[in-house]
Amino acid sequence: MGIEVRPLGVRCNIGCQYCYQNPQRDAGNVARRYDVEAILRVLEADPRPFSLFGGEALLVPLADLERLWAFGLERHGGNTVQTNGTLVGDDHVAAFKRYKVRVGVSIDGPGELNDVRWAGTLARTRELTQRTEAAIARLLAEGLPVSLIVTLHRGNATADKLPRLHAWLADLAGRGLRAARLHTLEVDDPAVGARYALDADENVAALRSFAALERQVPALKLDVFTDMRQMLRGRDARAGCVFRACDSYTTAAVSGVEGDGQRSNCGRTNKDGVDFTKADRAGYERYVALYHTPQRDGGCKDCRFFLMCKGHCPGTAIAGDWRNRSEHCEVHKQLFVDAERELRAAGELPLSLHPLRARVEAAMLAAWARGDNPTLESALRDVVSDRTCAKEHVFSDMPRFARVSWVSDAARRLWEPRLERVRRALAELSPSAAPRCCEDGAQLRDPVWRWRPPAGETALDCAPLLSPLLARMGVRMLGHVPCSPTCASSLASAEARLAELRQRDAEAAEWLLAALAWPIRWSALHGIAEVKTPVFKLCHDSEDSPGRHALVRAGETWPEAGAQGTRPPFRAPPRRFVSDAPRHLRGLAHADARTRLPVLVSAPAIAWERLAAPQDDGHDTAVIVRLAAARFPELERARAQALAAAEVRVCDGRVAVRHVGEQCPRAPDYEHGALADPGLGEALRLLARWPAAARQLPQIVHTISPMRPAARPTARWLELRGSASTSQSSQFGVVWVTTHDPAATAQALVHEMAHNKLFALGLELESSARLVVNPLDRLYTSPIRTDRKRPMSAVFHAQYSFMHVTALDVAMLAGETDPALRDYLAGLLRRNVERMEAGRREIVEHVETDADGAVFVAAFLEWTAQVLAAGHRALAEHARGG
Repeated sequence: MGIEVRPLGVRCNIGCQYCYQNPQRDAGNVARRYDVEAILRVLEADPRPFSLFGGEALLVPLADLERLWAFGLERHGGNTVQTNGTLVGDDHVAAFKRYKVRVGVSIDGPGELNDVRWAGTLARTRELTQRTEAAIARLLAEGLPVSLIVTLHRGNATADKLPRLHAWLADLAGRGLRAARLHTLEVDDPAVGARYALDADENVAALRSFAALERQVPALKLDVFTDMRQMLRGRDARAGCVFRACDSYTTAAVSGVEGDGQRSNCGRTNKDGVDFTKADRAGYERYVALYHTPQRDGGCKDCRFFLMCKGHCPGTAIAGDWRNRSEHCEVHKQLFVDAERELRAAGELPLSLHPLRARVEAAMLAAWARGDNPTLESALRDVVSDRTCAKEHVFSDMPRFARVSWVSDAARRLWEPRLERVRRALAELSPSAAPRCCEDGAQLRDPVWRWRPPAGETALDCAPLLSPLLARMGVRMLGHVPCSPTCASSLASAEARLAELRQRDAEAAEWLLAALAWPIRWSALHGIAEVKTPVFKLCHDSEDSPGRHALVRAGETWPEAGAQGTRPPFRAPPRRFVSDAPRHLRGLAHADARTRLPVLVSAPAIAWERLAAPQDDGHDTAVIVRLAAARFPELERARAQALAAAEVRVCDGRVAVRHVGEQCPRAPDYEHGALADPGLGEALRLLARWPAAARQLPQIVHTISPMRPAARPTARWLELRGSASTSQSSQFGVVWVTTHDPAATAQALVHEMAHNKLFALGLELESSARLVVNPLDRLYTSPIRTDRKRPMSAVFHAQYSFMHVTALDVAMLAGETDPALRDYLAGLLRRNVERMEAGRREIVEHVETDADGAVFVAAFLEWTAQVLAAGHRALAEHARGG
């Protein structure tokens, strides 16, 4: 935790295309002057060490740098500066030695690998890159401590460029470089992202190549891998800020000091181009929200790496909204899996797989809910010593909170006392009754929700006196929310109340009216509302919403000390100063002209935790199909032949219904059944109640072979309930199934599909080659075949396939309205919940895995717990008559 001193703010001598400070430059918020005395007054009052930062720190005249460094040497015994290295001269090197300055250099590689750090023309860019390389070489030769920051992008981290980047870093390590920090590209401008951003697989491939480099060059430490390993060990006291739950309103790891002495936050949070001041207190509601928000909605629910990652840096959040998790989530997950395997191989049990993880999560959630952010180490110690909360802690609601951050100290000095006077004056007014049309409003955390803002962004057209957008700040004319933005009765009441306020305090009345008439943007996401005005932003608890809902008032007045920014409600310049400038556009054109080359040629890594259950985005299906094609080379030919030969097809023509073989393998008492049985169609309609599984079925299964028992009388067949089915890995994608009972047939289809998925992953019914590695001579109790014990691989197959059945049971029951069929489905679900609970206990107690299996099985057990909990809720509701 330290201080970044930015005398000239974001002012810089080059124009890096991807720089996260470009929004401030686009808005024209670039400092021209600074006050060393004001900066020193702030530093004298703060015991923490500081680093000189920018923009480009070395644009500050050397005499002023030396004043600051002299203070740092006396107070802290040394100094730090972050620079692009292009301005380093003899006098700077001498000053670095004199004041014990550790030098961090931002560079993306040698020569053309650094072209994204653009200087207006290609020739000028290459010239300044040579200066930076020369400066690094000199500093190392003189024995000065140097570290690098390298951002990975299409200009330096594709397959053709990585060998050169590796060789360059290895050479620098041989000359004394000891540390480098790797950044994935933060994309704030779509045009920049389109030209430079690596996709998730490319980022993972690049970062894995650096992990290999770190093993080959042990003198060089790349902090991302060290941090991840330490986080999995529960040791985060010295981890980077991206792993430590950052509050974007206070950014504890970065406390900026601007040239006029104003305190500010990490620049990565300034998406509007406005350098907000720090809020008076920290809040960690982002992490409570992420923990409970499904991953499909931008949250982190059920991610076993949540304690270690915490959604990562809010500056890289999806859609630039700090309430979401990082857009690099998949990259982090795969790297955590790698680190997890490494620790498991070394005999360590990572926190992600530890039985105490749920209790540590509970302890951290409890702390975040009360506004604290303890280290993971301290929470783990408290859990181990039983000085913490109960075993499980669930927050059904977001904690109450409200925090304000101002666009500048000047805006705060002007408007904070004015708004406080408005609140006091309003409190002295006589209460006003809501008109009858507005009386039935529900009790809401956030009164704005009474107007039911639609998903997306909507223009709000209402009289300022009716606006509830600033209600949580106490700035509202009425004590109730009008029934609509155009309620005439409420407007009359507001005007009468305004007249009374003018009689008591005319100035306060005008300030209130002005504030309500400002441009304002209100948005809500994941139970957190954020309200932005030209002079402050406010965040507070709100009603939960999976997607963003936003209301924007264009405004009729503009406040004194209002900020210029890049998007509403801030006043935008006529054009973006950097992103629309010819020199920046020349850089994008240069990038676009280069050939887009492939990433490292290697098999994509498998995110084993995403194979536990059918995924809404189809990720697991794509992986399984790829693995099946590699394991069963004749699969695509068999699929094509089956579809060509079939007279009956289902699933939009993608699955053949035909008889396979003389009789059903592994089912000698069954014979071929009717091809055009309506029971199969009804089964597929029931299966559609679980959309992820319904989408997956035709991609895994290419042939359904109907069957019926040979000895059972056909006359009684339709009265019977239940199903029989089978499949085998030697005929991947083919399932044999009875079709007389649609619900049971739907169960059988997902059951056999799940077996086929495990076949694709390399796990046979009685084989322990991978994932589950218990010796075959050790036998365990199966949740399905209880007549004899079986190897753990068969037990796991049974549990995995019937958990798919149980999940389908929950979905079928939820969508059924026929009372008799609901009773039947509830009976199926009840039986499977009982069996799956027993199977889960057997697996937890006895399963042995390899490194990949540890991840896969842990994720599967998490999904098992979720489905069983849903099953119990569904059965309880059914018992109540629901």
